[in-house]
Amino acid sequence: NQGRSMAKSSFKLEHPLERRQAEANRIREKYSDRIPGDR
Repeated sequence: NQGRSMAKSSFKLEHPLERRQAEANRIREKYSDRIPGDR
């Protein structure tokens, strides 16, 4: 089934993105003085 595989792929793509964003936020807070955020 194409629809089923598509939904699976979409979930796979979406999940890591959320995790990555959360990690990026954590790292940004940790090294806020190191990472150029306002540049």
